[in-house]
Amino acid sequence: MSIVVLNTEQRRAIARHGEASYPKESCGLLLGHRNGITKQVVELMFFDAVPESESEGHRYHIPSGEMQEGEELARAKDLEIVGSFHSHVDQPARPSIHDREFAEPTFTYVIVGIRQGRAHELAAWKLSEDKTAFFQEDIRSS
Repeated sequence: MSIVVLNTEQRRAIARHGEASYPKESCGLLLGHRNGITKQVVELMFFDAVPESESEGHRYHIPSGEMQEGEELARAKDLEIVGSFHSHVDQPARPSIHDREFAEPTFTYVIVGIRQGRAHELAAWKLSEDKTAFFQEDIRSS
């Protein structure tokens, strides 16, 4: 099982961002380091979710310009993008079919479930190498 390390403040910040964006999805990037099966998150980048036209705000999309900004910030701080986070509105913190369509096996996907405007669960996921399923990652405190 792979591991993602998030400190308490990072977890709270992801939850607050999801609550503030409700009823739309929130999103952002996880910047940090990889060490074997462990991804240590050092910094979060927050974005306003850009809704896809057919989803009307219930699916997140990080524009390529913001991804590039994240890559540049990570490089400047000797970090890398180890994953992303987003909220699921009135849904559990589990990957959707849409999430799988755009996911990469090397990333961690942290999802915060927001129910009626309040964060109720946080989970981390990794896509299988063959891109057929997600596996839950262990979230640990630093």
